[in-house]
Amino acid sequence: MNVKLFIFLLITGFLVFLTSCMSRENLFDLANDTLDPDIKLSVPGGGFIGETEVFVPRKETFTINNIGDKDLQINGLAIIHGDITQFDLDVSTIVSLLEPGDSTSFDIIFKPTKVKTSNVTIALISNDPDQENYEFTIHGIANVSTKGITGPEARISLESVQYPAEGTGILSFGSVEVDRLSLPARFTIENIGDYDLMLYDLY
Repeated sequence: MNVKLFIFLLITGFLVFLTSCMSRENLFDLANDTLDPDIKLSVPGGGFIGETEVFVPRKETFTINNIGDKDLQINGLAIIHGDITQFDLDVSTIVSLLEPGDSTSFDIIFKPTKVKTSNVTIALISNDPDQENYEFTIHGIANVSTKGITGPEARISLESVQYPAEGTGILSFGSVEVDRLSLPARFTIENIGDYDLMLYDLY
């Protein structure tokens, strides 16, 4: 056999074998590869939203990235533990479905009404199989106001009668027959303070 032909056949056979091995390996990897979404949350300041004065809100933007290879579905975002009344979530800009490589953002507002360090835990629910319920902690520091803000102050009134914010006033509906309704009493709630008054419940 011609020496050149033998060398050509030998090299060709080796290349065919090498290509075949590589193809089998690639097919094996592909068969065992699982396509999943992968959530990555960028938390500014390591979870410290910063310092502010009491009654002076501070906002921070957080970014959610899908670094996986399948669509990421954001199913929920909520404050679940801690000083819940000192923080707010603004999810008006959030996109619930992220394709691979996409990102979205939301804001956390620190709105302290007490001079203290406040902490909350926030839960981010998604279809990431490894982190379906991703929880992270945020904290902020509120200092004494330098603007003289003292906060909200509620005043409740009924006609000419006024009741203090502590709720010590007593209203009499007089004698009412069983299974009958009394005449209605209309109350007015005023905020006579210098900061927003939040009504959480009435009972």
